[in-house]
Amino acid sequence: MRNFLLMATAVLGWSMSLPALADCTLPATPNDGYFDQAWAGNGCIVFNTDNRDSTRSGEVDEIDIAANGDIFVGGSTSASAGSSWWLGELTPDGAFDAGFGDIDASGRITACQMYLPGACPGEAAEFDFQPQPDNRILILTDQTLARTNVGGHAFDTTGVVGGLGHVASSYQIATPYATVSVQDGALGLASGGKVLMAGYGTIPSSINFVGGLARLNADLSLDTSFHAVTVDGETYAGGQFVDTGDDTKERQILQQSTGKLLLIGTKSGQDFRVSRLNVDGSLDTSFGNAGTTVLGTPPAPCGTYYPIIPNRPAIKDRADRIVLTGECYSTAVSNYITVVVRLTADGAVDTTFGSAGYYVNSTFAACPSNLVVPRALAIDSAGRILVGGGCDSEFAVQRLRGDTGALDTSFGIDGLAHGHLDPTSVSDQVEAMVFDGSGHLFIGGYADPSAAGLRAGVARLTYDLIYTNDLESAPRGCLPPNCN
Repeated sequence: MRNFLLMATAVLGWSMSLPALADCTLPATPNDGYFDQAWAGNGCIVFNTDNRDSTRSGEVDEIDIAANGDIFVGGSTSASAGSSWWLGELTPDGAFDAGFGDIDASGRITACQMYLPGACPGEAAEFDFQPQPDNRILILTDQTLARTNVGGHAFDTTGVVGGLGHVASSYQIATPYATVSVQDGALGLASGGKVLMAGYGTIPSSINFVGGLARLNADLSLDTSFHAVTVDGETYAGGQFVDTGDDTKERQILQQSTGKLLLIGTKSGQDFRVSRLNVDGSLDTSFGNAGTTVLGTPPAPCGTYYPIIPNRPAIKDRADRIVLTGECYSTAVSNYITVVVRLTADGAVDTTFGSAGYYVNSTFAACPSNLVVPRALAIDSAGRILVGGGCDSEFAVQRLRGDTGALDTSFGIDGLAHGHLDPTSVSDQVEAMVFDGSGHLFIGGYADPSAAGLRAGVARLTYDLIYTNDLESAPRGCLPPNCN
């Protein structure tokens, strides 16, 4: 799901200055994947998510690039007073946009400040945000679905039904009963200003939690014209449930070029469950196995399940193929490693990718403990796949060829960019990645400076900037001279 914005502030407190050059540490390499020092003075910024409370920990969980090049960022933030979400906006050059957010012109705002200054609703455990084309921002948590006004100063009280600017993130989409609720849920945009919300619920015909989707009007009321049918005694109006055969909660929404919707879900965060809906909301039984593909067992040398599936584990390439990532426990190295699998557009494992459809990372010299975990995906204009996450105590980005699924060793050091956002950090991780319209690669996540708590971070990494987005409908997945 989304991409986020940040602003250049100091690690603590109110200072608005950029961090010193030493705040970004990344092994020097002649290849792409180094801090781009043409951005934000040194290629990265580390900052406090709450301008008013320097005791808060926080991170960047999502990044989104606006049409004007501004960078929306957001994620979770917490302190002893309570948990919250936060949003921010960075200008294209990496400074926080003083026109966004709180009255202090910090370029950021938290739920604590928007609901009632100093009060936190305590709802940051599940979070997604989605900027709309007009730069109003949708915010989804396990309790509410909200929308900000332009500039993120307050809730959109005039544009959201009920007059508060936020509604409960729970919609009854069928009778006699069937309600879509949210836990690790997701947002999406549909044509005509409609909004998509994915989550889970229960239906009379199943004993399991089932994945669900609701379509909303522009004012966030339920669009009862969507999927208005009667199935198994349930009369639907406004959404759809998909029974995958076991407990499922949706985490992400993707849309293929045909307009069909992909629901990316999981059972207890330990497998992949991908379902496809037709444009009218009905289940597309031509996809996968009667509408759903379930991937429960990772390849060797992994164990029998995926211990962690990221909150946003999927991305779609321009050929409508679906790339998914999760981590598994490797019996070969006795630690957690990265798995990437690619599906065809119709939900079959793409055996032309990697080894029988899967990539499993080998060891990296930069990660002597062999802990290489994935948290985010991106695909560049040449069809190459980037996997962001962690490498032991550093952040890490791997790049795979899109044609073969092999590690692209022309990137970073032996295929891996890794480092620290702050030189005093004991643990860094990438949680979100996105390319801007010029092909620049942005990563977002956190640094953990010694005894200071988590601090949010954003960086721009050097990249080849060969931007072929409009030249190939299905890029080869590599660039010369690295193509065979």
